[in-house]
Amino acid sequence: MSGSTTIRVPQEFRERLRQVSERRHSTLTDTLVVALAALRREEFFDGMARWETELRNDPRAWAEYEAEAEEWAGDLDDVGRISSK
Repeated sequence: MSGSTTIRVPQEFRERLRQVSERRHSTLTDTLVVALAALRREEFFDGMARWETELRNDPRAWAEYEAEAEEWAGDLDDVGRISSK
């Protein structure tokens, strides 16, 4: 990582972070990096779920999506057959 900064957190939060870091045999920084990555994944999948819900609410768009997904699945099957030769 390039550079660093200081952030202010309540002492109780820092203590809980220290405890988690110790259990993980990790540094405070690495624990925060892992936690941030988990939050970003959660945001991504929440966004995907919202997108899918919106898509499912439009029957025409959902049918187009399913048709395209079937095409991709067929293409992936072809790739599997080619690579296994």
